[in-house]
Amino acid sequence: MNVLGALDHGTTQLHFKIYDHNIHHQHMEAFLDQLTCASPADKPTFVVMDNASIHHHIEPETLDRRVLKQQFVLLHLPTYSPKLNLIETL
Repeated sequence: MNVLGALDHGTTQLHFKIYDHNIHHQHMEAFLDQLTCASPADKPTFVVMDNASIHHHIEPETLDRRVLKQQFVLLHLPTYSPKLNLIETL
């Protein structure tokens, strides 16, 4: 079992998707689409990700669309820093 998750610090709402198979970058892109629908259109959304390989292989066109049209700012944590990744404690 694999889980993609995101914690909204403003509302304390947990967004997640459970998979019974391996997760690939396509799943990450679909999850980001889900987050886009849940995010306010008039404010930027900061997405903090660890260094899992699926976080680094998102299609450039998808990244451009999110950054430019949906005000997503994607940030990566330093390598080997699980204490900085608050969702790891859930």
